[in-house]
Amino acid sequence: MKKFFSNMDSATGVLMYVGFGFLLLTSIMLAYDDYWSSFYGYTMLPTTKITGSFTIYLVAALPQVLQLVGWYLWFNDKSRIGLTLAIGAAVLDWTTDSMFKIDPNVTASWFVAPLEAFFLYTVGSEFLFNFAIGNLVKQFPRFMNNAVDVMETVSDGISILMGNEGTTKNKNGYGD
Repeated sequence: MKKFFSNMDSATGVLMYVGFGFLLLTSIMLAYDDYWSSFYGYTMLPTTKITGSFTIYLVAALPQVLQLVGWYLWFNDKSRIGLTLAIGAAVLDWTTDSMFKIDPNVTASWFVAPLEAFFLYTVGSEFLFNFAIGNLVKQFPRFMNNAVDVMETVSDGISILMGNEGTTKNKNGYGD
């Protein structure tokens, strides 16, 4: 990704940063639905649960949290333990989501629900969150430089339109 961002001009870099922000927001919204589908899927498992227990809410969050930690370890350290943790938690998350989404009376749901659960919710929330937040954090200094460049260009354009010759950059392209 570093090479990808380094070849962009300022305006494109700012737009890409905004794009990663949109991906982060999308992943957070998907995580909300993913949590509740895991919650209801877990309650559908054919085991006895303690009614009113707060544990059910924590168990529903466990696959998401384990994936976030696992993917973080994998992305940052190429940790095999992190990858194993992330994949194992993803399978657990996918299973409970699929159990909730499958309608036993609709044959098509047996095929569509697992695909939706995996691609939209399991990959779309935790994996996408780590991918987006990682790029936002790593590219923040470059984004700030790009944003300043864009603002200077806009300011120079406005100055020229207003009839002022003064710019924020000297003839070599650097600030005064």
